[in-house]
Amino acid sequence: MFKSRIVFLPFVFRFIGLAIVLIALAMAILKLTTGTPFGTFFRFDADIRVYAIHTILILGFFLIAFSKERIEDERIQFFRTHAVFISLMVHAVFFFVLTFTSLTLQWINFPAIILMNSIFLVYIVAFYTLKIRDQLCKSTYNSD
Repeated sequence: MFKSRIVFLPFVFRFIGLAIVLIALAMAILKLTTGTPFGTFFRFDADIRVYAIHTILILGFFLIAFSKERIEDERIQFFRTHAVFISLMVHAVFFFVLTFTSLTLQWINFPAIILMNSIFLVYIVAFYTLKIRDQLCKSTYNSD
């Protein structure tokens, strides 16, 4: 059995995090339906409620990203490592492109809280993509 030195949250926290993310998304949709422009979610001078939505999303993403799997083994640790690397590379390319292009003039003033959300989101998507791809490969080999 693989023993990680990193302490993760219990498995149930994944579902708590998912509920928190869904609540934050519902709050964002409610905010958008009351007439708030979509671009407000990416501005420094946004309403404090917009920052609250971003903060709630970070909490939910944190709980999902740092909760254990049902079976925590070397394969899951490998997926976690690759997901962190993928998230790092996506954000490095993102900032490299923004730094050396004219897009910088339009996007230079976005809040850092959006960066936190995007790092967690890319990590979660990469981790579950790797995990699902591995399960599909296993099921393909088992059916042969």
